[in-house]
Amino acid sequence: MLRAHLNRVCAAFVLLLMTAPAFAGVGKVMFVLGGASIERGQSAIAAQRGQQLESGDTLVTGLSGRMHVRMDDGAVITLKPDSRFELTDYAVEEAPAPAAQAPAPAEPDAPIVRTRSNGRAFMSLLKGGFRTITGLIGKADKEAYQIKTPVATIGIRGTHFEIQLINGELFLAVWDGAIDVLLPGGTTSFGDGQQFSFGLVNDEGEVTGFDEPPEAFGGTDDTSTLILGGRGESEGQGNGQGEDKDQTDQRRPVEVASTDDPEELDRDDDPDPDPEPDPVTPVATGAGPYRESSGFTTAALSRAVVIEESGDVTGFVAGHPDGAASYDVGTAAVTNTGFDPNTEIRWGRWADGVATIAIEGGATENLDLTSQSLHYIVGPTGDEPVLPITGTASYTLVGNTNPTDGNGNVGVLGSASLSANFTERTVDSVIDLAIADTVWNASGSGTLTDDSNLFSGTYDTVSVNGETAGNSGIFDGFFIGDGNNNGTPDGAGLIYNLTNGTDSVTGGAVFGEPSP
Repeated sequence: MLRAHLNRVCAAFVLLLMTAPAFAGVGKVMFVLGGASIERGQSAIAAQRGQQLESGDTLVTGLSGRMHVRMDDGAVITLKPDSRFELTDYAVEEAPAPAAQAPAPAEPDAPIVRTRSNGRAFMSLLKGGFRTITGLIGKADKEAYQIKTPVATIGIRGTHFEIQLINGELFLAVWDGAIDVLLPGGTTSFGDGQQFSFGLVNDEGEVTGFDEPPEAFGGTDDTSTLILGGRGESEGQGNGQGEDKDQTDQRRPVEVASTDDPEELDRDDDPDPDPEPDPVTPVATGAGPYRESSGFTTAALSRAVVIEESGDVTGFVAGHPDGAASYDVGTAAVTNTGFDPNTEIRWGRWADGVATIAIEGGATENLDLTSQSLHYIVGPTGDEPVLPITGTASYTLVGNTNPTDGNGNVGVLGSASLSANFTERTVDSVIDLAIADTVWNASGSGTLTDDSNLFSGTYDTVSVNGETAGNSGIFDGFFIGDGNNNGTPDGAGLIYNLTNGTDSVTGGAVFGEPSP
């Protein structure tokens, strides 16, 4: 399983920073996907995991970039692609101790952010959008938290929300808590205890409420009500006040799961319940040849997958031969795509360009896909499925990417099968394909990863035009949950890589329709 290992800030370093508040760190970058940078003064710095943030920094993401940051008061902010977000005046201060009381000894392992409820958080969204879970700042003093946009100013009351600027209009969604939208003509509230949790503010200052998430957040905006006119005249329910509305049926956006394990705080003094951790998305990927080898395959439970409105997958965090890595489509094209509605598994490959692989703790590599492809299979986002502990199942091929080699050839997958013995925690795979006037047949077995829905294995027998000497292969994949409630996973995704010592072939296969 892909797990992010977050570096903790050294207490001595924090104390050193506190002696120079003009340059004090107020948070740090937890995760970057695609192009992203930090503008500080007259310079721009490439955003990297673990990088400290300062008040006054402007966070910038490229057309396919995302950045996830965690502030020292516990706030979590995820920037969407093509965004500019300024930490205009962000300061985190320790709560002062009573004058007559000696300070208690510091606990080395206690997160400093537990006591950082004082301070101010004034920010500006200049372009694009973001999603956030607010921290301690603003819980005691609501005036200490404010987000300015070209359209309106946002105040909070302890919440989980997101906003997006599109063509001069501000779309908003409140998933927990409430926000205030401040305009010259009045204040409109959204979220808990309000008539609407979703809305739009146009460049004339008109505020519209939606019964469902707007299209900008993956929903529909067919039903709307004008609740504040452009010059402040109230319409309908006035400032958004109305009968309580049950929000339990509202859903979070499924555009991306992008937290990289934010390690939410467990605070006994926080009256608001901690937000549930973001769900995971199973991802299998592979390419070949790669470096000096025939190629690689990997499967992981990812917390960051970028799925465009078209359904194309353009970025994800997944496994890598060197550990974990962030994959970005770069200049490559997304092709050979498909989606199975029964399993909700999608597939495709990147080709004809240069993709990037940013290895965690290492360098960023350019992967030339002019003569080969990177294949991916992405499962549905949700809680990690619990696999049955006994029983067997055989699966039918329901989709696939066309196999490719390192010479620019694209082949045809003739057939494939997958079976699992959940009692023994083993899997068996058979692949038959044709490419560049050669016929490849492979069969092998593997094992399920402990306490996971992931599996990996090797092909013990690989024949190329009937010859088996010197041939080998590997595969990685995942099972997805039991939506049919019959005790058996609904489907699986698998990436394979085969080689005869000279050429290598990579492809993906999607399976469904399980039978005992």
